[in-house]
Amino acid sequence: MSRPPIATRRGSESSSAPSSPLSSSPNSAVNSAPNCAVNSRRGAAPNAAPNSESGSGTLLGLAIAGSVTAVLALALPLYLGLAAQQSVAGSADAAALAAADVASGIAPGSPCDVARQVASANGARVESCVVDGLVVTVRTEDAFLGFELAVSATAGPPGAVPN
Repeated sequence: MSRPPIATRRGSESSSAPSSPLSSSPNSAVNSAPNCAVNSRRGAAPNAAPNSESGSGTLLGLAIAGSVTAVLALALPLYLGLAAQQSVAGSADAAALAAADVASGIAPGSPCDVARQVASANGARVESCVVDGLVVTVRTEDAFLGFELAVSATAGPPGAVPN
């Protein structure tokens, strides 16, 4: 009684003599042993320990994303506060310059009233306005996240304003 040929590694038919599944010859059968456990990981032994670093890249990515989010959550209000401070400073400068123009007679009106109008147009309010001859000092303020931002500005003719 003859056996049908067994598929071999090199694609050739085996000889008519049956070969042992554990044979080390190049023509031996591949995985022809019955109930042979085949590991799905390439090149791994059938009973190898699972990879202990599996998923570590995901955790590292989540940690980096969380760190960036935390830094942004802390830094964003600080940068917005600096922008609000510069806005209040611009309001104070514009109000002081407009009030100095009125004090020197270039524009009509009361220096402090004009300073209030200019400051409110820029989103701030005048806390104090001091007119000393042709020199006007205006202090404006605004609230940001519960903090009061206040800035003073002084304007007048050249040489009249101390540095």
